[in-house]
Amino acid sequence: MSHYQNDLYHLNGNVMHHSSFTVGGDNAALVNTLPPGLIINFIMNYVTIWMMTYVIFDYLKLDKWVYFNISAPLMIAKLLLQMKIIHPYIHTQGKSWYGPFVAKYIMDEYKGHVLCHHVSGYCLGDAPTYSWFYDRLMYYHGLVYEYGYLTFGKPEHYAANITLDYFLLATVFGFMFLTVALTYPFLQKAEKTDAAAKKTKSQ
Repeated sequence: MSHYQNDLYHLNGNVMHHSSFTVGGDNAALVNTLPPGLIINFIMNYVTIWMMTYVIFDYLKLDKWVYFNISAPLMIAKLLLQMKIIHPYIHTQGKSWYGPFVAKYIMDEYKGHVLCHHVSGYCLGDAPTYSWFYDRLMYYHGLVYEYGYLTFGKPEHYAANITLDYFLLATVFGFMFLTVALTYPFLQKAEKTDAAAKKTKSQ
């Protein structure tokens, strides 16, 4: 969601990522070239996603605290890994950081990011799971500007894109619910955690 917003219509400092601008060889790499506005956008979206997850896990009676205890450090670690290690690697080495097996059978982040995203703007995600949906949304989003229905900077532009923010949230919620539902048999149930806690207290 943040990637879609940053690249298409929030237009914060992260647009430098699609340029040749560098500082010490870095481009939008969180340290030398931290994009202005990026952290605010990320934090707001992360908090919103956590609230959505709480609602979904609570509704499905899953152990939401297991998720919350590991999600924050994993999200930060993933972001740092991507921006500081994987992203520079795939741009300079011209191949997948994960190796040929992952690139062939699971995902090829070099083809998806360097050869697709930096060429056409598509392939926003680092995995193909729901990228097809956002690619199509991006296409139609661009068409309304191409045909003149919306013009950047006018009131209808801001109204439409604020509405799109909420639509993106709704789609994220829907895809998250679908993902959790599909993986439900493998997730920790709240009842088991509660029972274990009660057993520990009784001892």
